Amino acid sequence: MRSLEEVRADLARLRESAKERHARVPVPVRRDISFEPTDFMDFAKPEPERAADESFEQTAFLDFTTLKTPANR
Repeated sequence: MRSLEEVRADLARLRESAKERHARVPVPVRRDISFEPTDFMDFAKPEPERAADESFEQTAFLDFTTLKTPANR
């Protein structure tokens, strides 16, 4: 069985070797991925919607809300 001093010495060696390993690894270049608020000012405004084709009826609105029965109120 190892003594506490031996374990601490091993941990210190491991920490030191890890620091050296991390120092050798090249740090990836960080690129700025944010956009300035003015970056999108040159975009064209969307065209106004055309009038709906009158040859088709408009689609009816369908509501998916859950109806409560008198027993559930």
